[in-house]
Amino acid sequence: VSQSRYHSNVTNLTGITDELLSLWKNFKSVHVAVSIDGYEKVNEYIRYPFKWAKVDSTLRSLFERVQNSIGATGTEFTAGLSCTVSLYNAIQCFDLFEYWFDLSTQYSVGGGQTLALKQRLILLRTPVSKQRTACDMLTETD
Repeated sequence: VSQSRYHSNVTNLTGITDELLSLWKNFKSVHVAVSIDGYEKVNEYIRYPFKWAKVDSTLRSLFERVQNSIGATGTEFTAGLSCTVSLYNAIQCFDLFEYWFDLSTQYSVGGGQTLALKQRLILLRTPVSKQRTACDMLTETD
């Protein structure tokens, strides 16, 4: 295994092949930034013609393939969420962050740190009244 690290460009998951997974085995660590701009219907609107069910199943499949393929080689795999915030997803993106945190925790791919960063970026670019609403949403407990 090389001591090199592999950092992907941002991907919408369409270019992840078995050949690429095989290549990743040669690196000490691999980080992939996954580009998703909304949760469920929001993503379907922004990223038409993508369907949420396909995004979810492709992401889960990738994480499972990584665990089965490169996990045993000693290569460290992490994934982060890359979300472009816009008027179409600014309020609903918290649902996406919750989804990402749950999924990255389930598959142990270390995405929680990226999630926190993205939340801060959203808060810095929104009006104070919306920041308060967003903070309330983040601190709600079930």
